[in-house]
Amino acid sequence: MPFFKNRINKLIEQQGLKAGIKPARNLPGEADRLEEIKRLKLEDKEVSNDRHLNNVTELACYLTDRPQCTINLLTGSSQLSKNNHGFSIPERIIGKKIPRDVSICQYVLVAPKNNLL
Repeated sequence: MPFFKNRINKLIEQQGLKAGIKPARNLPGEADRLEEIKRLKLEDKEVSNDRHLNNVTELACYLTDRPQCTINLLTGSSQLSKNNHGFSIPERIIGKKIPRDVSICQYVLVAPKNNLL
């Protein structure tokens, strides 16, 4: 399974770069943010079935009138979907971990005040 997942990630990365998604680099406060993720052990924490987070993602779909919502964690190398609503099983598997360099979430860290709903 890791071989298959690595191939999918490589394909996603190639397609993202081809589409013009460029990695966000030298973000302010990035070292502190990553250290806090490590301190809280969030990377390994399994919250996909957390009742409270399930309510948050479902409510976000309702409030934004969108069919899908995800709570992502951006690490130094990946975007991890920690909890989501409205995705099919294949979408959940593929989106569980994608390369950070082609993630959309990296741009929220570039200008966080410009990305509020």
